[in-house]
Amino acid sequence: MARVHLSPADLAALARQVTLAGGALEVAVRGHSMRPWIADGERVRLGPLDPAGPEPGEVLLVSLGGEARLHRYLGQAAGPRGPWLLVAGDAQPGPPERVEPGAVIARVLAVRRGARLLLQPRRLLRLALGRLLGLPSCVRRRF
Repeated sequence: MARVHLSPADLAALARQVTLAGGALEVAVRGHSMRPWIADGERVRLGPLDPAGPEPGEVLLVSLGGEARLHRYLGQAAGPRGPWLLVAGDAQPGPPERVEPGAVIARVLAVRRGARLLLQPRRLLRLALGRLLGLPSCVRRRF
């Protein structure tokens, strides 16, 4: 497989084009905002958005300030032209960022960790594990 290095803007454009056509692509992650779920250098498989919209806890590829970033979807808030989506990196301190729904490009279907392909856990599993591990609600919301 050939490796291609794209600027964040070009990655966002390519991912939008591929996923709007119903396809998927795998990209290497650079950065630490999604640790511990996704580490620097790991690969993620990006796929189309669910027509019903994102589910809280899903990791999405969003366009923020011309950059493509992976952030976890936390919920919605009222905005001037409709709802804002609240997103944040798992390792990001502070409040979540607000983005318009059009800024969402794709969703993470799986993370490639070495030879293993880890599917993004479902919401109920995340909630159950969070409660089982005794995580406080502010932490559980990020997972």
